[in-house]
Amino acid sequence: MQLFTDRRYRDILLLILGLSGLIWFLTDLDEHHPFGALDIPYDEDEVVSKIDSALKNWGLLEPYEVYQIELKHYESLLEQLSQRRPLEYDLEDLPVYYWELMELSRLDEEEETGSVSYNNIQADLRGNVIGLSVPERIYVDEGALNEEAIRYAMMALGMELDRFASDTLATALAEFQNMERNNLGTAGKYFREQGEEFIPRSGYFTSVVSRLAEKYSSYYLERSGWKDFAFRADTVFLMETTEVRVAQVELTAGKEIMGVRPSLTIEVLPAGMIKSMSVSLPEAAAAGNSVMIDVRLLAVLIFGAWLIIIFYLRIKARAVDTQLAFIIAVLIGFLLPGVVALGILNSIGVINAFQSDQIFRLIILMGLSGAGGSIAFFVLTAVSDSVTRQYWAEKLRTWDLIRQGWFKNKPTGWALLGAIAVGAIMAGAWQLMLDLLPVQSVGFNGRLLNDDYLFPSVVAILTSVLVSLALVLSLFLILSNQLFGLTGKKWVIPLIGAVGFSIFNVNPIEIQPLSYELLINGILGFLLGYFYIQFDFLSVAGGYFIFYGLMLSASGWLIGNSPDSNVFLIFMILLVSMLMSGIFLTYKGTEREELPDYVPDYIEDQAKEQRVRQELAIARVVQETFLPSKVERLKGLDIAGICKPAQDTGGDYYDLISLGSNRTALAIGDVSGKGIKAAFYMTFTKGVLHSLSAIILSPLELLNQLNRLFKENATRGTFISMIYGLLEADRRVFTFARAGHNPILVVHEDGSSEWLNSKGLGIGVASSDDFIRHTEEVEYKIKEGDVIVLYTDGVTEMMDPGGRFYGEERLRQLVNAIKEDSAEQILKKITGDVREFKGTAKQHDDMTLLIIKADARVEAPY
Repeated sequence: MQLFTDRRYRDILLLILGLSGLIWFLTDLDEHHPFGALDIPYDEDEVVSKIDSALKNWGLLEPYEVYQIELKHYESLLEQLSQRRPLEYDLEDLPVYYWELMELSRLDEEEETGSVSYNNIQADLRGNVIGLSVPERIYVDEGALNEEAIRYAMMALGMELDRFASDTLATALAEFQNMERNNLGTAGKYFREQGEEFIPRSGYFTSVVSRLAEKYSSYYLERSGWKDFAFRADTVFLMETTEVRVAQVELTAGKEIMGVRPSLTIEVLPAGMIKSMSVSLPEAAAAGNSVMIDVRLLAVLIFGAWLIIIFYLRIKARAVDTQLAFIIAVLIGFLLPGVVALGILNSIGVINAFQSDQIFRLIILMGLSGAGGSIAFFVLTAVSDSVTRQYWAEKLRTWDLIRQGWFKNKPTGWALLGAIAVGAIMAGAWQLMLDLLPVQSVGFNGRLLNDDYLFPSVVAILTSVLVSLALVLSLFLILSNQLFGLTGKKWVIPLIGAVGFSIFNVNPIEIQPLSYELLINGILGFLLGYFYIQFDFLSVAGGYFIFYGLMLSASGWLIGNSPDSNVFLIFMILLVSMLMSGIFLTYKGTEREELPDYVPDYIEDQAKEQRVRQELAIARVVQETFLPSKVERLKGLDIAGICKPAQDTGGDYYDLISLGSNRTALAIGDVSGKGIKAAFYMTFTKGVLHSLSAIILSPLELLNQLNRLFKENATRGTFISMIYGLLEADRRVFTFARAGHNPILVVHEDGSSEWLNSKGLGIGVASSDDFIRHTEEVEYKIKEGDVIVLYTDGVTEMMDPGGRFYGEERLRQLVNAIKEDSAEQILKKITGDVREFKGTAKQHDDMTLLIIKADARVEAPY
């Protein structure tokens, strides 16, 4: 077989186009995305080392341990900056991105009492401190002072700088910052000697401390990441906390950087130590998309409700491959909790996770996510497989080969190449739209994967798999195939993709404004819908997996020296592996014509059931032909009969066999059991009756012979109840034998009634001798106006929804009330009354009736 057909040439051209789009995406995205302007000169360990050195120089603590460090950014400010076109700015000039040490601790040197925590110690990308907050209890000790900062401030204020003066001032300031209110001691004496005025209400000497605090702030600014911003002090507030006296200095930058003028708040202690440093940056207004969130939520609820209904109907019809759905659900039940666990462990730390309360929280969240994900994907997988096999089974061809373990084949190779083409073309198309549209901003709504998860590379791959599966199963295998099956129009598929992508924004890179995001997502959805028409499920799902993975791992290659670099590296290794595997399989794999077709068990079961139903329908038609096609007329006797099986076929039977112009053989019977087996035995019985009725005129003898033959051929435990008799019109005599059947009801013209309940054994119950001995033959003289009713127990034992029987008495009363009608009318009214009595209850047994009415007005046949 030729490797390259016209279609394969098309696929190769698409692959080349896709690889071109991928290169364009990788080389041009940095012009739009704010991460493209970011370079991280130091890794986490180097940053921690620089922060450690700075804090030591500031006189803050001895060695500490770092529990968590993250790369963060001012999201609103970054969005504001990224709206500028062209995207030209140096993020090193303004710390939009910064490192944050979430928890630091050190062991108390004198008393091993535990750890001291510092929140939000921040540093710029070079490791220069730009913010911190230190607990007050660190400064309660009288030795908490920074002599270098004090000397710096004294020099700036032109104060005496000899050793004695600086030591005296340092002692007084340290004592002042820790003394109780109004008890100034040495500090008070020193300040009074300097001519300072004491304010009793606040407990402060206003001038010296304020001036020193201002210079302290300058000291720390020169040693922080803000040294190039020319900050100036606007105000100084003096205040007391529960532990120490503090001066708060408000500063404003002397120049704008990229249109931004930051402000700082620095808290310092009188003895020169810094307590906190925090920055305030202008925040951009949040984009108003609450309406879109409501629309998405409503769409999810509607789709979920519709999906549950479809799932219920298909489960009820047994048109679902539960085995596949169960396997996928189990896999998701492990993968999704794994992603959740990696996120939680990263946030609380692996060691802290083993604490009892954390373990319980972890187990609960993993259990909930696993259960919810398993149920959702069970329903999605079951419905998508069922709908697709019904309307477009070819889309699952390659997937079915993989399910059967056929990996080394050409269809799988082309599916892999198709997936790369689809994903790469979508990435290139997305980049093209960014270049053509006046997009305001492009960015991530969140942090780096490395900051959120342990093993971020694994999380990126698992997340891409989960998102691509959920999206493709929902939009294409379910919604699109369902509408395609209803309309027969393939063009509805790209439209579904466009609408679905616009509503359910699953792209990890956000676009502003919202109108452009909806437009771009709609075009991407339309494009993926077109590819669904051209390729199979595996190519489309794999294509979106590649597209989503490229977006999710962008932080790994846009940022220089990125913590997420391994995420992008491993994803690209996976992409190259897919490409090489696809090329290998297209050359070395098995041809499609040599591969087996896969038919799910439920489809085979449906086919078997369909064949059985067809065979039962044929059997029912055949059995109906065994019933009298017309009633043989006898002079003065009106006859009507009906048989209604409870199932497709049944064991009830009645017959009218003409034995001349004045005589008819009449039979009604009921084989034990229902269905095919009973129908077969009743067919056997009909054959025997028709063979013997013209030869044996005695009803008892005929039933005796039937009993012998039936007992020899039927399985043990099977029997027939039957009434067989001869109806003679000229004599108006009905001669019959009752073989264990229901008694005969006779309603006379005057309204009286009687039951003909002669003795008899069922056919197949006993030997011939016992049968003859316990069965009698009766001759009944028919009177004018008599109505004779022969029936099976399906009539009198019919149950209503409450479980009550129709009963013989109700039958007698009804016949008595309608005895003036013809036999056919009596038959219809009885069956109608039984049907009304049954109501919504199920018919459990076959129902057969035979009506004979003595009516002199009935003429003899011609």
